Amino acid sequence: MNEYSRLKRAMRFYEEANLEKLERATTQEEKEKRIKRVEAISRCKEIMAEVK
Repeated sequence: MNEYSRLKRAMRFYEEANLEKLERATTQEEKEKRIKRVEAISRCKEIMAEVK
């Protein structure tokens, strides 16, 4: 598996984990933190798509 594929796969798992934690978040602060992480991951995925 090449580096791009490994990175893409890792980002997918990281995004899924943060979405699951977002669903279970109880405080507004925790929800905002998870939302920011998911948005950052999405932006990274967009950049990766542009680069490839």
